Amino acid sequence: MNTTLRAVAPLIILAGGIVGYFMLAGQRAVETQPVAAAVPPLVEATELVAHGAGLDITTDGVVVPYREITIAAEVTGRITMKAPNARAGNYVAAGTVLLEIDPRDYQLSVKQLQQEREQAETSLGELDVEVRNIEEISHLAQQQLELHSAEYERQQKLAERRVVTATQLDQAQQSVLQMQSQLMELRKQVQMLRTRRTRLESVKNATELRLERAQLDLERAQVVAPSDGVVVRDLVEVDSFVNRGTQLFVFEDTSKVEVQCNLMMDDLYWLWVQRQNPASAGYEAVPEPGRDYQIPRTPATIVYELAGQKYAWRGELSRFDGIGLDEATRMVPARVTVDDPRGVRRLHPDAASAGSTSGPTALVRGMYVTVRIHATPNAELLRVPEEAIRPGNRVWVVNDGRLRIVEVRVVQRHEGNAIVRANERGNVAGQPKKLSAGMRVVTSPLAVAEAGMQLREQQP
Repeated sequence: MNTTLRAVAPLIILAGGIVGYFMLAGQRAVETQPVAAAVPPLVEATELVAHGAGLDITTDGVVVPYREITIAAEVTGRITMKAPNARAGNYVAAGTVLLEIDPRDYQLSVKQLQQEREQAETSLGELDVEVRNIEEISHLAQQQLELHSAEYERQQKLAERRVVTATQLDQAQQSVLQMQSQLMELRKQVQMLRTRRTRLESVKNATELRLERAQLDLERAQVVAPSDGVVVRDLVEVDSFVNRGTQLFVFEDTSKVEVQCNLMMDDLYWLWVQRQNPASAGYEAVPEPGRDYQIPRTPATIVYELAGQKYAWRGELSRFDGIGLDEATRMVPARVTVDDPRGVRRLHPDAASAGSTSGPTALVRGMYVTVRIHATPNAELLRVPEEAIRPGNRVWVVNDGRLRIVEVRVVQRHEGNAIVRANERGNVAGQPKKLSAGMRVVTSPLAVAEAGMQLREQQP
């Protein structure tokens, strides 16, 4: 049975194949549809906009004193008075007397030297009178000498004619010699008086210098505030005896404050390539080589946040804090100067309430703040939506309906936008292309992006 089945099975299969072939051949041919051409993907695009508003460099900072002064005694003595507000934590105005050292010794020195000066002036006056008297006598003696000389000449002529005797001639000559000797003595006295006057003038000048020093010591007996500021520490009390150089107060100058911050080298690049403006004029005017070690002066805004509110002060990036990079952070320490620490304004979304203050009235040491440095780079920048920046810092440019991939350098991201360099060139697909304002870039996603592929822009 099994042998018969194995013999018949191939015939059955062959017959089935023949029947299937004739059945398929008898069916109607199926019409084929032509394949539709590929439709370019639809994308959203936006226009590149020139960014002319400058570049804000943002960093963190801490408020530090503009000056912290150690006030020391400049004279020796006992403290006789200390002002009530000369205590740690009190604000004092410039010129306020903080304390007084016993001035009596210095007052006596001033009086004594004033008397010495008056005596020297009196002696000089008497000497001037004596000099004038001797000069008048000398003038008379000179006239008498001229008369005696004339008489001697007459006697000589008479002696030649034997009218007068030799004795009379000798007497006339002797009178001339006596007047000459007297005149020489008077001139010698005048010279000695003038030398004496020079010495008296030196004594008077030395006395005036000592008097000026004594008056200066008397002024220094009163210790005054060198500027508007706050007493940080008071170190002495009334009846304390102090020597010259004894520390009295630690005083903080509040006429200005500084903000200590750190900048990255990339930030410094944008400061170095700034356009010429009044803020940087001082930097540009610095002669070489000093300019190489200074930072361009740039406007800045200091922002302090408290209880959900933001408060701002105007400042200026003024100098490096030292020289070189910090070894730990590899950043550049810098200082921002705030000329008016009390010129605060409140930043508020509501324009009507902007500027009103109900928080901190001044910048004080230790505040942690945000520093916004307003640079104006001398470079063409463009602004694009942040979603237009693709991985690898590339943008997709729509050029004549085709996709061009351009590499860019992202300078900054802020509030949903990216700021890029306009002179960056792409090198994708071997087709460099310079970015410029007015070009359109793709902002929507694409499943596949290939340089040169066709695109359709979605119409607004």
